[in-house]
Amino acid sequence: MRAFIFDEYGYYPDQEDAVQFEQDGWLFKLEIVQKQTEEEVHSLDTFVDQLAGLFPNFGVRIIPNRNGAFVSETDFGKVALVAIKKRYFSLQELAMIHHQYLQPDPPEKFTITQLMELWEEKVNVIEEKAIPTIKIDDYAYERIMVATIHAIGLAENAIQYLAELKIDYGDEIENLTLCHRRLSSLESECVFNPFNFILDNAIRDLAELFKARKIPDDLFLENLSNYPLQAKEAGLLFARIVFPTYLFDLLETHYSDRMDVRSQILSYYRNLPEWMVTMQKVERYFVEHYGIRPISWLQE
Repeated sequence: MRAFIFDEYGYYPDQEDAVQFEQDGWLFKLEIVQKQTEEEVHSLDTFVDQLAGLFPNFGVRIIPNRNGAFVSETDFGKVALVAIKKRYFSLQELAMIHHQYLQPDPPEKFTITQLMELWEEKVNVIEEKAIPTIKIDDYAYERIMVATIHAIGLAENAIQYLAELKIDYGDEIENLTLCHRRLSSLESECVFNPFNFILDNAIRDLAELFKARKIPDDLFLENLSNYPLQAKEAGLLFARIVFPTYLFDLLETHYSDRMDVRSQILSYYRNLPEWMVTMQKVERYFVEHYGIRPISWLQE
């Protein structure tokens, strides 16, 4: 991989198999290009350069290769080299991005029905493909299965809660803005990864950041004042908190890439009692402050 990076971009990482490296306070990382064309990646580079301009002394760019192209071919598919200046972002700065790119009239609508279908599809993948790959004779099998079955139960409850929100408040998810597929930290390489952007309601980012345990509970609740949440959005936020994205991602990685994720799943398993207490705390707060529909099984 080092030879590829040097041949294509002129950089020479220290490690032979590195897909990312640091230089002069910048993180360089090869990102897989899924469906974007060369022109789309070029436009994405222009967009992230403008977005980074909102923050003094910061930068992010997609680096063209020696031939001037933004997309390069490898034996593993198409990639692009992203350079991001390293720094941490605050919750207030994240809120500024959300407010700056709010779409009053988005090019495409997003609905609760669509979200339910996405979650149902993910549960099906876990049940039909990921679980059968867990070896019964594995020393961690019982705990992995307990965590997985518990997660499926959480997912089904989250989907049911979405169905009730749809009945109570309608199908459309409003206030779409610039968000992230997964916001697992407030480090710049996560917040400003051009290939991590997606159009959704800001509550997507808040939920994923909270589930990654990157925000203390009290700070998370205080930060909600940066967003004019009504009962519908607060309900959507809580449904996203309940949906076990992290564990499902681990199981999908185990299935698709054959990666050993036992230690991460066992850590999830050990933290389940604490996480259930956290959800109870947040549910009580949301019921009291936003009037969301109470969740009976969390109050037992």
